[in-house]
Amino acid sequence: MKTLFSIIILLSFLSINLYAQDFNPLSNQRESAIKRVKAIEAYNAQNRVLSNQQVLDSMLFIPLNGPNNAWIQKFFYDEFGRDTLHIYYLSPDSNSSGRYSFVRNMFNSKNLLYSQINTSYYSKNPSKIWKDKNTFTYNSKNLIIEDRHYVWDSKFNLKSNRVYSRNINGDLTSVIRYTYNLDNNTGRPQYKDEYIFNNQKLETSHTYLDWNIVQWAWQNHWKSVTSYNSISEVDSTIELSWNGNNTQWDTMGVVRYTYDIHGNREKSTHIYYTPNKHISFILNYCYNTNNQLTGYLTNAYDSLAQQFTDTYKVNSKWNNQGDIINQLNYHKNQNTNQWDSLERMDYYYNSNFLTNNIVYPYSFNYIKLSSHLSLNHKPNYMLLNVNRYFFDSTSNNWQNWDNVSYYYSSKNVNSINIVSNKQVRCYPNPTQDKIYFDIPPSILNPQIYIYDITGKLVLEAVLPTNHQLSTKHLESGVYIFKITSNNHIYSGKFIVE
Repeated sequence: MKTLFSIIILLSFLSINLYAQDFNPLSNQRESAIKRVKAIEAYNAQNRVLSNQQVLDSMLFIPLNGPNNAWIQKFFYDEFGRDTLHIYYLSPDSNSSGRYSFVRNMFNSKNLLYSQINTSYYSKNPSKIWKDKNTFTYNSKNLIIEDRHYVWDSKFNLKSNRVYSRNINGDLTSVIRYTYNLDNNTGRPQYKDEYIFNNQKLETSHTYLDWNIVQWAWQNHWKSVTSYNSISEVDSTIELSWNGNNTQWDTMGVVRYTYDIHGNREKSTHIYYTPNKHISFILNYCYNTNNQLTGYLTNAYDSLAQQFTDTYKVNSKWNNQGDIINQLNYHKNQNTNQWDSLERMDYYYNSNFLTNNIVYPYSFNYIKLSSHLSLNHKPNYMLLNVNRYFFDSTSNNWQNWDNVSYYYSSKNVNSINIVSNKQVRCYPNPTQDKIYFDIPPSILNPQIYIYDITGKLVLEAVLPTNHQLSTKHLESGVYIFKITSNNHIYSGKFIVE
């Protein structure tokens, strides 16, 4: 197990993206906010008790030939496995000084993330501090209905907020963003996203609207319409742009999908409409016998030759544990008609530790982890390193461009079975006077520990043979429990009313 000895070197992620253009110019900005909300809600719903589990301690990015700065990110957790503090340091270069950032996460009595305060300053000018804050408001189902962003100027001033409307299933139906003038604290709408879902809770329409400050009204901008086949796989996506002159939706692009007998995406055909020409390309996907994506080939339409030609391909290798270990990207040289190597990614794991037995910070969700795994794969085992190379055609060799390393705490879980909250049921929950823990009868003399929401140990005892405890002495609130016996740890939470 590697140990990080220095916190002076830093890191910064660099992703490899699939060859696919996004013909919606608004989606990245707006969808990033939605992804963050979903990541927070998923994080809040997790049972995160540190039961001798390892945690992701820090991440290190070192550029060897690339232009990026080195950086390091360090994470701190409380006894409930909640990441309460992130420290981020970006190393200086010839153009900029080093930058320190501290992100403080705060949780409410329901164990929900409700506030984040970010403080940053540069090493060459430590007296100039940048500070901002995000707060989150939830409904009775613990779903976010508003987030607010504040900036610091002798006090926190509201800069923007988003209001989330949901249907009875909890699906988003609209998101409205408001911006505020910091001088006079007046606000106005900026944009709105509207969503429509079918009976299977699948999104069928997403409309982007902007606030017209002249007409002081909402104005259509962009729209995405998705259809599905009989087994709920995406059949096609149509992107439309609002034509204000003709007051109609103009089609800007279409993507159509086909699947193999195993349900794997076999082909996607992309067609884009521009004022002067149509741009088309096809992605063909390949899988191994385990239905793992081993590569894809891009065919772009050559309007002069009036035919599709090979332009780009990716090949991937997987180990026996089901994790990707290598990815090679190629570009088709149209002059030589040969495949030229472009980029290589190598992945290294510790097969002694399962990813599911590791506690990660909320910001380090698997989407972010998979930014190095461009096939959007969640690793099964502990990821240690991602090394990136570019092919130098002059020397005819691979050059190591940058490396990312992941460091974990030293707690060992090899001999411990971690049972999630879904596997360990306690009832009634919420309760008033007693609670029963549904653990296997073969577990003998189990020791139980109960903590309140602040982390204070309020009860330590041997669980009776009937696995039942009185809660009359506990005040109303949320409690975390941990039951241990013979290298087994059961954990969860319950509510006392």
